[in-house]
Amino acid sequence: MPKKAPFLIILITFILSSAHTRADDLTCPLTKIEVQRLPDLHIARGGHTIFATGDEVVVVGGHTTGFVPTATAEYLKDGQWHLLNTVYSHDEGFSVTLSSGKVLLGGGHLQPLGIGNQFVIEFYDPTRHSFRGYGCLDHKRCWAQALEMDSGKVIISGNWYEQDGIELYDGKVNNTPLKPVRQSRAMPYIFRTSKDDALVFGTYDMHAKRLDTIWIDHLKGEPTIEPFFEQWRPMSYGYEHHSDDSFIGDETKDDFTYLFSVTDSAGQVAIARCHNGHFSLLPTSCAVPTSCKGDSILWLTSLIADRQAERAYMVGRGKRNGRLFVLTILYKQNTAPLTLSYTEPMPETGMGITAVLTQEGHLLMAGGIDTTINNFEPLATAVLLYTGQQQTPTSATNTHWFWWLTAIANLLLIVLLLWIWKRRRIPIAPQQPEVTADEPLMQRLCLLMEEQRPYLNSDLKRQDVADLLQTNRTYITDCIKATRGQTFNQFINSYRVEHAKQLLSRHPDKKMSAVAIESGFNTESSFFRAFKAETGITPNEWRATLEK
Repeated sequence: MPKKAPFLIILITFILSSAHTRADDLTCPLTKIEVQRLPDLHIARGGHTIFATGDEVVVVGGHTTGFVPTATAEYLKDGQWHLLNTVYSHDEGFSVTLSSGKVLLGGGHLQPLGIGNQFVIEFYDPTRHSFRGYGCLDHKRCWAQALEMDSGKVIISGNWYEQDGIELYDGKVNNTPLKPVRQSRAMPYIFRTSKDDALVFGTYDMHAKRLDTIWIDHLKGEPTIEPFFEQWRPMSYGYEHHSDDSFIGDETKDDFTYLFSVTDSAGQVAIARCHNGHFSLLPTSCAVPTSCKGDSILWLTSLIADRQAERAYMVGRGKRNGRLFVLTILYKQNTAPLTLSYTEPMPETGMGITAVLTQEGHLLMAGGIDTTINNFEPLATAVLLYTGQQQTPTSATNTHWFWWLTAIANLLLIVLLLWIWKRRRIPIAPQQPEVTADEPLMQRLCLLMEEQRPYLNSDLKRQDVADLLQTNRTYITDCIKATRGQTFNQFINSYRVEHAKQLLSRHPDKKMSAVAIESGFNTESSFFRAFKAETGITPNEWRATLEK
């Protein structure tokens, strides 16, 4: 090699690393978050509602073991859960905290196994820890949402396998029909657009089928179609969310702004805002992560705003190892900085859990569904995520430190490349790596899989991956075996199976042969074998669980 080659390597490396630095500036900063395991709930439950009243967190209703609705509630005080009886059971019901301090609860499944809907409605008084039934809804409802207006009246909309519509609770004793809706929806969003107007929209109909066209119903005026939703679709979480939790505006200034999460056809997640009825993306410092620590992130909650701290949070869970993830958004800045925080693996937590902001600014999660089993075995787990003690993520005031650290990393990269170049000129006998559990190599390998998705190539070989990572294929094999306990093919197939799950979820009518090919498998039979080895069930059985 000519003597000038090292200088060319340095020049090229500097250019590439500079570009890499600019790309990394758009990468979400990563921190570890402190988590506390709280005492378990008295009753394991899923499909419940959770809210905070003062310094207490209250969990109401849901279904317990055997998918049986439970007419109970629990509130957390002095580090212990205290059990209460409710007037009615509210499995997949709704709740809304009123300006009076009381909480309005309504609807839910009528029978075990999620069968039928209810008219029932009641109040919770946190000062007395008591429940009082007062009347009934105009529509029997399940998977509905509610929002209080400035007048004290409450808008209620959304339903499950029953007629939908917008009804109004008058703030006293009566619920009356207000107007029909252009689309029936399960678990919709309800946002105020002014002191006396609001809108309703969602992404799934009352049979949990994806809506091809998203219509917006207005409290005043006719339904409209929003061009914003042609590219970005609101995310749906399958469990209750509170629209008031995502409010970041100021009613005194006629500012009615809400945050919510959206996704596009490629699976990219973003943060959207609705300001006085107008929709747009919130500019952020980086993309919302969809994977971390070698695992895909399933976002579990809608946006939860801490208006005092001017932050918003979204909670997710790793699909494989059960880590909890918290995305922090500093929404007041022109380009909102994002920070992703993670916990150690927590297999004792499940899906179907909602979070609530405590008085101290932390996030509390309780109950949920153990997805390794089914809806018949809910959880009693409760955890506290210490978001209130987070440090402010990287912003304009400390990006100089980040730049210097990046520059140092780039110099180290140059030195490493020069060392590799010199080593290649000296013939040496092949040898096994001294350390097989190469965590940095595994991180690079997972990043390659998540960003470039080479596993979609059905002819992918170990040497192809080694070439992409500029390493030895033996290192690749040993690293996967040491860190994951898998062969190369098992590791690649795990990504292909996850990709197939996404296709089955988004396109339930797609043929299995097409899913197999599009996921990187050579044949449908190899797809079935890998899928069952990874999940314990066949693709057809897995798709059937989505239809329940």
